[in-house]
Amino acid sequence: MTDNLYKTPEAELTRKPVYLSKPRDLEFFDVMFSFHGRLNRKQFWFVHGFYLVIQIIALVDIFLFIGIFILFQWPLMASQVKRWHDIGKSGWNCLIWFVPFVGLIMTLFEAGLSKGHLLRNQYGSSLYRAE
Repeated sequence: MTDNLYKTPEAELTRKPVYLSKPRDLEFFDVMFSFHGRLNRKQFWFVHGFYLVIQIIALVDIFLFIGIFILFQWPLMASQVKRWHDIGKSGWNCLIWFVPFVGLIMTLFEAGLSKGHLLRNQYGSSLYRAE
């Protein structure tokens, strides 16, 4: 017999959510060019780490460095917007990236280290839960 006498039989039939052992992966073009959806920390750091390595290699020539900086602005903004969405914040927060020094630090700490929402939010379904 159950402890709660007022519990309906249907209450015991509710399913518990199933969490994925690893988050869903997105397609390359979705990660790099789309501003919709959500992005987990691993994917965020992959995009920004790849950019950092390319920029270090491009330090040999200032024109190459500037060209790669301009070329990568769209994918970096797309990954940041999706990462802010995963945290549950507006994608407009990625504009803080353009504030010298402080913006870079805030973006990397807030977007790079904050855990994403485990449930569906206003920006899309969860990357961590089977829905």
